[in-house]
Amino acid sequence: MGENHFLHLHKLCSNTDRPCDVNFCENGGTCMLLVTGETCFCTLGWDGRSCEKVYLGDNVETGWKLGDSIVNRNWSGGAIQTLDGDCYQPDRFVFRTWNTCRFGKDGGQAVTNEQSHSGNFSWHLKRGSTSTSEGTPFSPPLRKIAGRVDEGYVGDGDSFYVSFWFKMAAPRRPDDSRVAVVAANPDGTVRSSNYMEIFADDVFGLAVRTTEIYPNYTFCARTQDCFRNSYHLIVANLPLYEWHRLDMTFVANPRDYMDKWKYVVDEKATLIGGAFLAVERFDFGDPYEYIDRIKFQPQHRNQDSRHAGFYFDDIYYRVFDSSAPDVTLAEYGTSFEANDIP
Repeated sequence: MGENHFLHLHKLCSNTDRPCDVNFCENGGTCMLLVTGETCFCTLGWDGRSCEKVYLGDNVETGWKLGDSIVNRNWSGGAIQTLDGDCYQPDRFVFRTWNTCRFGKDGGQAVTNEQSHSGNFSWHLKRGSTSTSEGTPFSPPLRKIAGRVDEGYVGDGDSFYVSFWFKMAAPRRPDDSRVAVVAANPDGTVRSSNYMEIFADDVFGLAVRTTEIYPNYTFCARTQDCFRNSYHLIVANLPLYEWHRLDMTFVANPRDYMDKWKYVVDEKATLIGGAFLAVERFDFGDPYEYIDRIKFQPQHRNQDSRHAGFYFDDIYYRVFDSSAPDVTLAEYGTSFEANDIP
């Protein structure tokens, strides 16, 4: 996906286009003076007249309300509608929550107005089941699937892109919260490709890491022995009480073990890795899994008030093909708002 994949929003109308006298565009956008007037060409992930808005695509889910459980809209527990381990938490939200729990303010996650990256709301994932399969929050599936498209494989596109914003919820110091955000399969039953984790502890502060094959994927493909793994740190010691952006891009490779993921945090820290969980599945003889959504998997102890979890906001993902990166085959976005953000 090119850095200016939003150029389709603006068509050049003249060969006399030139930069504006003053670049009023935000977030790295470039102002050009066209025959139709001043126009901002936004960088990846930004939209709006001056590139002031996070890009959420054309399929934006709204209708959220304060206290909503994530599964009150088009999210789910994957193959099941409800979330395992969501109820009977030791603390409560400060507002009424709307979920299936027995007590009115119970639940390990809810749409909140305590923090937001844009608009009025975000989603606070405090705690919940640590299941690697269904029962944890799965985002809505797309109409198209990403994965290998070579002979014998049936992906609609070979690429998948995700962006979202996150913020540590602990009010004073890192509290050992850990949440994995990973690609998930169309059936809503398994983590389908990568392993990426946001965590906050006293050693690394607020940090992001992945799990990768040791020592590397080339060695793994040659030896057919891929059971060993190791954490790869993308970035550590992020500012604790700020919002941070994470971009993940997947490209399938027509060779076993060689699907690739690129991670970018705050448009600076970058790591290019592999598809650890897909490789692990291949070694066990399990079928190849495609991607059409993401899964949030709490990794810290459930029903433990020492873990405050994380806020998430402005989530967007899309399926496309690397041969035509500017063409979106299917997309989804949400800012957890009641209405579109103007």
